[in-house]
Amino acid sequence: MMLLTIAALAVSQAGAPAAKPVDDPMICKSRIPTGTRFAKKTCRKQSEMDAQAERDRAALAEQQMMPKINPPGGPDT
Repeated sequence: MMLLTIAALAVSQAGAPAAKPVDDPMICKSRIPTGTRFAKKTCRKQSEMDAQAERDRAALAEQQMMPKINPPGGPDT
């Protein structure tokens, strides 16, 4: 009986396809939300994190290009 189990296990492992490499890994981090001391685990894909970083960079560049409310020379009079 034991020999039959080992043979079945060897056949099932040999017929199994190889695991595909992961192109977009899931990254988990512990973050502490504002107003609490308890950490919360958040998981996101690397592509989601890259897209968010690009949106943040674009928003910052847009903010820096906007005219200043109080320019250094004072208001035009």
